[in-house]
Amino acid sequence: MITVRRRTTTPSLFSLRLQKRFSAGLSILASYTWSHNLDIYSTERGGSNGGVENPLYWRADYATSSANMTNLFLWNGIYELPFGRGKSHLNHGIVATLAGNWEWSNILSLYSGQPVNVVFGFDNASTGTAGGQRPNLVDNPYLSNQTRLRWFNTAAFATPAPLTFGNAGRNISRGPALRNYDTAVMKNFVISEHRRFRFRTEFFNAFNVVNFNNPNGTFNSPNFGIITAAKPSRSIQSGLRLF
Repeated sequence: MITVRRRTTTPSLFSLRLQKRFSAGLSILASYTWSHNLDIYSTERGGSNGGVENPLYWRADYATSSANMTNLFLWNGIYELPFGRGKSHLNHGIVATLAGNWEWSNILSLYSGQPVNVVFGFDNASTGTAGGQRPNLVDNPYLSNQTRLRWFNTAAFATPAPLTFGNAGRNISRGPALRNYDTAVMKNFVISEHRRFRFRTEFFNAFNVVNFNNPNGTFNSPNFGIITAAKPSRSIQSGLRLF
């Protein structure tokens, strides 16, 4: 089944969905979404990075939302292994008991990076709050050879004259893309007609991919333009459930 959806109003949205409904022990769902969400301050209300830059001119903050992910691809699948009683392979005796009723599930997620808002971290315009005040933009902030220690061109930003607002736009940089793969295996054991238990092992970030957080976007910070943290590494958990 294929579903296509497109919207032309703000936020802009295009999505494509492919689905194989469960049959022969297999189901697959894949989706791709392109979006562009615009707002004024979205999730930036709290802390020194919150609110608009100039309370008398909100238009300067109308830009890509801090929560916007332009490209998003999701794939998930569930597969009942073809082993055990009633299946095509290993369907007799003790082998069927041990090999049967296994299920394998997967989720693959690919996201483009989220916007990074470069802000001062101090009240240069003397409005009474640092808010979302930004520096001047004097060069191209984009780097073709991005590294964890220099994600964008920090020399592209400069301090404007005292008591003035900078001319840099909101959310003009973007953080690293995210890639994640989770997988799990599960087996049901039949104890009696009314009792069974389930064994399940889950692998989160199974390939242990390093997904960096956004770089520091505070102009007066010693870590300006540097990525100092990453999302969780691989973790594994197992459990038994009686039902």
